[in-house]
Amino acid sequence: MWGTGLRLKFFLLSLLTLVFTSLCITFLLAYFYQSERLAFIDDQVRETATAIVDSELSDLKTYDYQIANALISEELGPDRVGKFFIVRNSKDEILFQTDNVSLLDVAIPRSPQWVTIEQDGRLLRVLNLSLPKFPNRTLQVGAITDSNFIFWSTLTQRSVVLISLIVGIVLVMTWFLSAQLFSPVRDLEGFLHEASAMLESKKDIPEIPHRLLSPQIKYLRRRDEFKSLVEGISQLVGRVNMNNKFTKSWTFQMVHEIKTPLTLLNRELERLQEKYHWEASENHEVQRQLNRVSRTITNFLDWADLANAEKPQNLHVLKTQAVVREVCSSIQRAYPDRLNLDLHADFQVMCNPLHLEQVIENLTVNALRYTNGPVKVILKQNQFIVQDQGDGVPAEVIERLGTPFNRGPHRSGQEKGSGLGLAWVFSVATLYGWKFTLINDQGTRARIEFPALNEAD
Repeated sequence: MWGTGLRLKFFLLSLLTLVFTSLCITFLLAYFYQSERLAFIDDQVRETATAIVDSELSDLKTYDYQIANALISEELGPDRVGKFFIVRNSKDEILFQTDNVSLLDVAIPRSPQWVTIEQDGRLLRVLNLSLPKFPNRTLQVGAITDSNFIFWSTLTQRSVVLISLIVGIVLVMTWFLSAQLFSPVRDLEGFLHEASAMLESKKDIPEIPHRLLSPQIKYLRRRDEFKSLVEGISQLVGRVNMNNKFTKSWTFQMVHEIKTPLTLLNRELERLQEKYHWEASENHEVQRQLNRVSRTITNFLDWADLANAEKPQNLHVLKTQAVVREVCSSIQRAYPDRLNLDLHADFQVMCNPLHLEQVIENLTVNALRYTNGPVKVILKQNQFIVQDQGDGVPAEVIERLGTPFNRGPHRSGQEKGSGLGLAWVFSVATLYGWKFTLINDQGTRARIEFPALNEAD
C-alpha cells in the first residue's frame, strides 16, 4: 500500500539520516577525545619539563646517575610516574637518561619540538627543549601511555552491547513514530480507494472520516499541509456529491419530461393514421424511431434505478444452467443456427431472477446482434461466458465500462445500439458483487464470475 511504502521510505530516510548523524558525531567525538587527551598529556609534559628546567638538574655540567635521579624525584615527586627524561648533546650523544628509556627500544629524534611515537600499543609524547645554561644540550621529556587512551581504536564487548542496544531502541522508536505519523496518510489512502470504488459504482462518496479531520493526537490537530489537503478533499467530496445529486435529479426530470410528450405523440400518430387512413409504410419509419427513443428512455430509467439501488430485492436461489437454457431457447428462435451451448457445469446463484435473465439475454443478444458468426455460451466453475468471433470491443468502450451510452464507432451493416446494455450488466454485477469483464481474444469474451453461494450470503 501507498501508506506503507511511504512509511518505509520515511523510515529508511530517517535511518540513513540517523546513521549519517551518528557517524559524524562519532568522528567529531573521536577527534575531540583525541585532541583533549593529547592536550592533557602535553600539559603534563610541559609542566614537568618546566619543573626540570627550573631545577638544579639543568645546572649540572656532568651527570651522575644517582644524583640526577635524586634531583628528579625530589623535584617531581609522584608526578614522575609514567615519564622519562633524556639529556643529549649537540652530537646526539646521551648524557643522561632514566631507566625506563632503555626499555622502549626506540630512537627519539631531537626535532621537531613535539614528537609523537606509536609503537606496540604504546604512545610516546616527547617535548624537546634546549637547556638555558647549555644551549647545545637538549632536554627530552616524555610521557608513556596506552595508545587506546588517545586514539580509542578498540571497543570492548560491553561497549558493543551498549551501542547495539541504543541503536535497536532508536530503530524501534523511529519505526513506531513513523507508523504514528503516517497513520493519517494510510487512512486517507483507504478513504480514496473507497471513494474511487463508489464513483465507479455511480454512488455517492462517503464523507471523510472524522479522525482525519480531527486526529486524536493533539499535535496532529495543528493546521498544516496535510490538514489543508484533507479539508480540500472534504470540500471536493461535498461538491462532487452535490453535483451528482443535481445531475441525477435533472436527468430523471428531463427523461420524464421527454417521455410524456413521446407517449402523446405516439397516440396522436395513431389517431391521425386512423383518421386519414394512411398506409402502414408511410408512417412506419416515424413509428420505428419513436419506439426506439421511447425504448432508450425506458432502458435508461431502468438502468438508473438499478445503479442507485443500495441492496438487491426479491432474492431467489437459482440453478444457473436451467436459467441459461430457458433464456437461450427463446433467443435461438430469433437467431437460428448461430448459438452453441456448452453447459457442462451447473451452480447456484442468489439474485433477483429477472436480473440474471436480463444479464444472460443482454450479453448473448449483443454478441449475436453485432457479429455475423456463431456465438458460444459457456457455463463453468461459477462462470458464465459468452464468446463471439467478431472484431472485438473498442478499447475506449472497455475503459468506460459501466457508463451509460458507452458505445464504439458505428460499423456499416450493423444495428446502432444505445450503449445501455453493457452499463445495465455492469450495474447488476456491481449490485451483487459479481465480476464482469470484457476481453478481446479471437472476438469478444464477456465473462461474469459469480461468488460461491455461501460467500454471496
